Order: sequence, then structure tokens, then C-alpha cells
Amino acid sequence: MIIYSAATAANSSGLVLTYAAGGESFADGAINQQRVSGKVVDEEGNPLQGVTVTVTGETTSVKTDVDGSYSIAAQRGDVLVFSFIGMKQQEIPVEDQGTINVTLEGDAVGIDEVVVIGYGVQKKVSITNAVSSIGSDEISARNSTNVTQALQGKLPGLTVIDRGGAPGGENLTARIRGVTSLNDNNPLILIDGVPGSLSRVNPADIESVSVLKDAASTAIYGSRASAGVILVTTKAPSDGKLAVSYDGYFGLARSNNIPKHMDAVTYMKQQNEAYRNTYGYEFYTDEEIQSWPQNHADDPESYPKPNVWWNTVFETAPQQSHTLTLSGGDREKIMNRISFRYLDEDGILPNYGFKISEMRAKNDIKLSNRLTLGTNINVRLTDRNMPYNEWESYNRMWQNSQWGVPYYSDGSYGLSVDSYSPLINLHEMGTSNTKGTYLVGIFKATYKLLEGLNISGQYSTQFNMEDRKTFNNKYDFTDKLHPERRTFNTINRMNDNRYKSKEDMLDFQLTYNNTFDQHTLSGILGYSEIHFIDNWGQGYRQNFYNNQLQAISQGANDATQSATGGNSEWGLRSYFARVNYDYDSKYLFEANARYDGSSRFADGYRYGFFPSFSMGWRLSSEDFWEPIKPVINEFKLRGSWGEVGSQQVGLYSFMPTYNQMNYVFNETLAPGYRQVNLANQNISWETTAQLNFGVDGYLFNNLLNFSFDYYKKTTRDILLLVPIPSVVGLEPTNQNAGSVENKGVEFLIQAHRTFGDFGVDLGFNVNYNQNKVLDLAGTGPHISAFGNSDYRTITVEGQPINSFYGFTTDGFFKNQADVDNYARWDGSVGPGDIKYVDQNMDGELTPDDFVIFGKEIPDWTFSSNMAVSWKNFRLDLFWQGVSGSEKIMTGAIMEHGIWGGFTHEIYSDYWTPTNMGARYPRPTKYTMKNAQISDFWMVDGNYLRLKNIRLSYDIPQGLTERINVGGVTVYASATNLLTFSELNKYSIDPEMEGRGQESSFPQTSVTTFGININF
Repeated sequence: MIIYSAATAANSSGLVLTYAAGGESFADGAINQQRVSGKVVDEEGNPLQGVTVTVTGETTSVKTDVDGSYSIAAQRGDVLVFSFIGMKQQEIPVEDQGTINVTLEGDAVGIDEVVVIGYGVQKKVSITNAVSSIGSDEISARNSTNVTQALQGKLPGLTVIDRGGAPGGENLTARIRGVTSLNDNNPLILIDGVPGSLSRVNPADIESVSVLKDAASTAIYGSRASAGVILVTTKAPSDGKLAVSYDGYFGLARSNNIPKHMDAVTYMKQQNEAYRNTYGYEFYTDEEIQSWPQNHADDPESYPKPNVWWNTVFETAPQQSHTLTLSGGDREKIMNRISFRYLDEDGILPNYGFKISEMRAKNDIKLSNRLTLGTNINVRLTDRNMPYNEWESYNRMWQNSQWGVPYYSDGSYGLSVDSYSPLINLHEMGTSNTKGTYLVGIFKATYKLLEGLNISGQYSTQFNMEDRKTFNNKYDFTDKLHPERRTFNTINRMNDNRYKSKEDMLDFQLTYNNTFDQHTLSGILGYSEIHFIDNWGQGYRQNFYNNQLQAISQGANDATQSATGGNSEWGLRSYFARVNYDYDSKYLFEANARYDGSSRFADGYRYGFFPSFSMGWRLSSEDFWEPIKPVINEFKLRGSWGEVGSQQVGLYSFMPTYNQMNYVFNETLAPGYRQVNLANQNISWETTAQLNFGVDGYLFNNLLNFSFDYYKKTTRDILLLVPIPSVVGLEPTNQNAGSVENKGVEFLIQAHRTFGDFGVDLGFNVNYNQNKVLDLAGTGPHISAFGNSDYRTITVEGQPINSFYGFTTDGFFKNQADVDNYARWDGSVGPGDIKYVDQNMDGELTPDDFVIFGKEIPDWTFSSNMAVSWKNFRLDLFWQGVSGSEKIMTGAIMEHGIWGGFTHEIYSDYWTPTNMGARYPRPTKYTMKNAQISDFWMVDGNYLRLKNIRLSYDIPQGLTERINVGGVTVYASATNLLTFSELNKYSIDPEMEGRGQESSFPQTSVTTFGININF
């Protein structure tokens, strides 16, 4: 129901005047500019706050206030669009009325939403596949510098692991419905139809992100889609006068986890226990221990604390982002959108930094009623700085860093007892700088052949250039109070790396869409090809005159210099098709097929065929559903099956390749070539088949909507290194042999409700995935280990990929008799040491006693979006977590002072003859007998995290109008603010993986203050 009310009059000159209560307007025959105001209510007459009112083709919009009132500038002939979650969108043409009052009717949330799918779009109600999508508002609300972070927990079926990472080097992993292969598990990412990276798109430019999860939705991408597909659509130009918007924020990042070291007295006593248990003597005298507190108070430089690097090195790091967007035009001629972005992000450790300067320009050109053109150009410049040895810059805070003074009072560096200083690593060791230039151009033409029949062609080209320069300084530092402590590097050296790649892509599509009575038929026929080429070069020199002359030509021109390089090339040629049939919006059918040919495989194995089928039934459109439709307003069943592939194999695995090697000929060293790996001409695709069943519904007069999916997918012909006879004389190459299964469920529920001035939005999604290796073709088990003791995983049939593999334990040895009567292992084992289980009861502890005792891949991932609004305020909370995951403690965090590394205060509760009920084993020195990978060091990896909290306020429209601004929103947000996890007591981030606690840049929490302005 739409109600119009207006008062108009005409004067003798013919000028039309429009009067609106409480407002002002004007018009003339040419411009007809006026102010339109009114009130928006629901079907019961309650005012609706937060309704978005937009002039079609404009980016400027306003929102209704607490009384449902709005006021917006418009011209005669414009169309006002009223949109609100849970209500049917209304479009009202502007004529001479000064007041437009609107009653919005309830609608199923998102039922008419258009979702981006492979090579097209579909209404959500018509989709028969497993597709999740997210809009620009939810992405921008996260204020993330990387889009992958913004997607974490937002979409069912998509698991994002955020391990932190240095600025510009965020360590993020995205997985769609589990780990499908023993090789590449990264989904295909397409940005406006072109392969790319989520880290290379400005979040403010994104209109929507769709995740294609089942084989029916991804089969149209064939050999690149076995791990799923993520489609990113950037914002399009708008129709109408020029609109300008600004999005900017300033943030402060800090480390999420600052571990606490044992206090000095406890640490010295613990170390005395370790030396006494291992060597029979104590390292510190009683007098040293007793006098330390007073000595430290009197002379903290001579008597420092054991480890204060974490409190010294970390700093609060600023970051800022600014995006300016201009959009407008005439849809009958040309429309343009151009955005500019600048990002500057510092690291929480010194000498880390990342900058982005980028521009994206999109144009839609209408040459005639049949022919349209489109261009999309993105230019991105990056500049990343970090210390010369990034890994050592944070690893040395854990290892070899005891009893060091960070800075003496004279500004000189102090060194640890092992002659290390994290500050020297960060400030003096050298630098690494990477400058990147990324350009992409997309050019598209569409021609209307007949009504419903179009032909289009798209050409895209991408250039990626990187210049990386790493310089290792010459330096020499001695601790002023301990001259025996010295760290130095007598030779400065430089690596200069250059990389360049180019990817060209060509697409042609013939599309058809038509409706005959109750029948709707649509389809696509397409052809695509990709050509990729890259090359790289590296130069090395050393012995530079000083640390400031950092040009490769300034190094020594002698036998120490070196240069190398290489290049590669590959191509993909594809034919694809899709057909959709819809009968009376009740019965839905879709079929996809793709025929891919890849240069990565030999003739006879080069082409693969990937089909899929899906069906849907909208039961709620049937007559028999009418009695329950007021309760279950919309209900749809769907099912799908399909196959997709992976072409991610070594480029030249199918052909013999030769490595250069020197040999002696006539007593002279001569260059030669030899084959190293056995070529496999039969190598082909990894293929993933997937079955999916789903249900979608809307309940209680559209108060709730839900989606449920069950899937089972099996990947076969996984590439494995299959052993070959040694008499061949070559190393084995990959063969198609393995098989992995993933099966699980996904559930999403959302609700929206308003109560006068209040609004509530709730959303919850949960995903369950079970991963299992089915077949390794007689190979394996495949064991991956770090060193020989503290971290080991195994991939074996019947178990999840990369399960933990080691000892199980049975507490501690209680006394010497307990030791003497147990299996033999290490002669130094004594009371208080960990008691490993002798699985085969042979009286010895050997690798034969290793078992699988846990896994890191979670069974459950879940997230929740909560939002509460009151008048112009809105509070958003986003929770995210996992369940069914375990973590293994490794490195210094579990060695409890064995090697002189960081010793966490939690290990104060160690075994002694008088504390036999302790949580941790007796301390020892320089032995890993209590630091073997085992279930003792396995920790519950489940967590629940407040990933993001955001408070925003829309400046009242009456205030913004005074400065001719369409709308202003200010906000404050914080990430990773609160975490519930067993790992908290170890000061370890629960999203770390593997040995990440001491080998990864720490996770951060960012507090942000921002503003969005529509001019």
C-alpha cells in the first residue's frame, strides 16, 4: 500500500511550485529540483526507523528517523526506492508531490535477493545449488584490511583461519567444506570474473561475495573448482548526477597475547631443580637467589629480570585507510565509477609496515539499444617493509633470550646469555623491502541478438610485478657489562629479486532467457581460454662499502656474486554450458557441464569433462501448502550432484626435465645436464564428486529464515609420490592414486524484528565437517615431522589428514621402582618424568609405540551475528569459534626452560618429591625426554571469540542537510576483543596452527574509529 499526498499550485509565469509541510522545494521547467519528505510505517501503522530511501541511480541515500520520517532531494522523473530488511522493496516515481508517505509490506527476508553465481546471477528463491552470499554492508562493518578476514565466520561452509601476520603478509587460510586434497586446497577466487586474490581488492569496492560450495554450482568452472569457488563482484557505476562518498578510519593495533615469564626467584629455583635432576648440582647459589630482589631493585642493569622482551619490543601500531568514490552518469549513454584508496599500516613490531595506493575505474557505455560496452581497470601499488630475518625477529623472544637487558641507560643494546637480542634483529640486522605493481584491465561487450538472446565477449589482462630487495647489514655489538657476550656479522650482503607475470583471459558467452506461459528457460553456451607466463631473476652480491649503499652494483664483483632466473608458461582452454528450467516457480532444474583442456597434462590426458545436475521443489507454492503458509511462509527442497577437478600439478610433470650439473671432463670442470625425476605422462586431474541435499525456509510471517545442507564429497586420483624401484635411478614423481572424503552439515538461521524505536537482528551458522583419508594406493603412512620429537603428523587411511602422531601417556613416574619396572627408553629417566605408554608391551619405547591421538582440523565451526539498534545508534557483535579441535604445544612454550628459552609462569607447578600432584613434569636440562610429542602436550583447541564489536551512530538528517551532506555515520570498533579458550593460560592465540606459537607473527587486536560520508 502506497499513500501519496501533495499540494501544488501554478503561477502566471508557468512556474510550478510544490509545497511540503516542514520542508522547502523549488522547481522550474528545466531542473524541477525539489525536497521530498514523508513517513514510512509498517502494515500496522507503526513507524519504521532505519528504512533506506534512495534515488534510483544515485549513491546518496537517507534513512528514516525514529518517527519513520525522511527528507531527500529529488527531481521530477526520479524514482524513490524504499528498502528495509523483512519488507518488500517499494519504488515510487517523483512527480510534483512534496510528501510521499509509504506503508511497507512484510516480505520473506532475502527471498527476492539476486545472488551472483557462475557466469551470471539468479534469484535466491530459484537457486537449486549450495550458494552462500554476503553484501557490502556486512563486509565493510568488519573494517578489515584484507577481505578474507572480513569473511571469517560470515558464510556457512566457508572456514577462514586467521593466524595473524605482519602488515601486508597476513597469514590467512580459506577452506570450503573441509580439506579435499593432500595438495592444493585453496578455492578458486574470481574478481569480476577474473582470477585473483582476496588480498588485492579494496573492501570498500565490493558489492557482494558469493561462495559456491557444491559441485553443481562449481562444475561450470571445471578443473579449477575442486576446492570451491569464491566470486567477488565490485560495485557498479550508478545512474544520475555525480555522487561522492568518503570512507575512512584510523586504528590502533596491539598484540593479542603477551606471555608472562616466571618471576626471577621462581625461575632460578626451577632451573636449580633442572640442573640437580640432570647433573646433580645447582646452578644458582642460595645467596644469589635470596639477594636477587634487593640487587635488582638497587641495580636493575646488573641484575635484570629473566625475560622482558615481550614488554619491551611490542608497541601500539597505528593504521589508517581512506577511500574516495565518485559515481554518476546517464544510463542511456555512459555511467562511471572511480574510487581511490590509500592504506598505511604499521606493525606491532619495529620496522614492519605496509602501504597501498590504488585506483579502480568502471564504466558502462550504451552505444545503442543493442550494444553495450564495459570497462573495469584496477591499478594497485604496494610497499612492504620488514626486518631482514622476519622469522628470527619474533622467534628470538622465545628462544635463547634469557637474562638480557634490552637497552642500557646509555642507549646501548644488552645481550642475553646466549648473545642474542630481538631488538638487534629488528633494528640492526638489515631490512627487506618489497614493492609491487598490480594492474588488471577487463573489457566487455554485450550485443542483443534477439529478445532474450545475447552474445557477449570479455577480454582481461593482468600484470603483476614485484621487486624485492633484502639487505643484511654488517654489524658488531658487545654487551657493555658482559664483554663475553657478542653478536656480529662481518659481511654485508644483498639479494635483489625481480618477478613479473602476465595472464590473459578470453571469454565468449551466448545467453538465453525467455518465459512461455508457466515455463521459464534460460541457458549459457561459452568458450574460455587463459594464457599465463611469468619470469623471475635474482642477483646476489656481498662486501658492500657500507650498509647505506644498497644497490646491487655496489657489491664485490668477484667469485662470490651470483645470478639466476627462470620462466614458466601454461594455458587452459574450456567449453562450458548451463541450462535452467523453471515451471511455475515450483519445479526447478539446472544442468552444467565444462570441458577443460590444460597444458599441464600430456596428450591423451589433457582434457576432462565435468558435469553437474540439480533440482529444486518449492513446496510452499503448492496448493496443499496453503493451510500452513502463515507459519511456514516459504519452503524449498533441493538436491545436487556433480564433479569438478583440480589441475594444480607441477607444470612439467609429464615430460622429462633436466637439471644443470657440473662434471669433470679431461680433468676440467664442465657443465652438463641430467634427468632427476621420472616423468609421468599419465598424470591427470584430481576429481571431486559431491552430493548435496538442502532445505530453505521462512517462518512465522517471515520473522525467521533458515537453510540446512548435507553434503558428501569424495576426491579421487589425488597426486601422491608412489615409490619406484631404485634400479630406475631417478626420483619418483606424482601419480594419481589417493582418495579423501569430506562429509558434513551446514545450518543457518536468521531473524529480524523491530519494537518501536528498537530493532534486533540475529544470525547463527554452524558447520560440521568430518575428514577421512580413504585410500593411499598402498603408499604411506605419510609422516611429517619437525626435528625428531616435538611435532609430528601422519596421513594414513581411515584417519583425518595430518593427525597427531606420537606417544600416549600415563602420568608421571612416581618413584625409582616405578622407573626400574617399566619399559626401557632413556637411561636418565627418573621419578617425575612423563610416563609414555608401551603400546606393544615389548619392554622398550620406540616409534612402534606411536599412535594417533588427536587432530587439529575442527569438527565444528560456528559464528553468530547480533545487532541491536535504538534510534540512530546500532551495536553489532560478531562471535566466532570452533569445536572438536586439538592443539599441540611445541617449542619454548612447552620446553619449560630445557634449553634456556622463555619459561612461562604456568610451569611453576612442577613435580618434586614434595609436590607429586603437580601439573607438569620435573624440570630437566638439555634433554627432550619430557618434550616428546604426546597427548600430554595436547591442549583443547576449542574457542569462542568476540571477533568484532562495532558501535555506530547516524548523524541526524537535519544536521547533515545544513552542510549539504546526504548522510554521515561515525563508528568505533574493535577486533579480537574477548576470547574464551583453554589456550589462554599459555598466552597462545587459538587460531594458530602447527608450530605457529613461536614461528608466526603474533595475532593482533585492532581498535578503530571511522566515518562514512555521502556528499
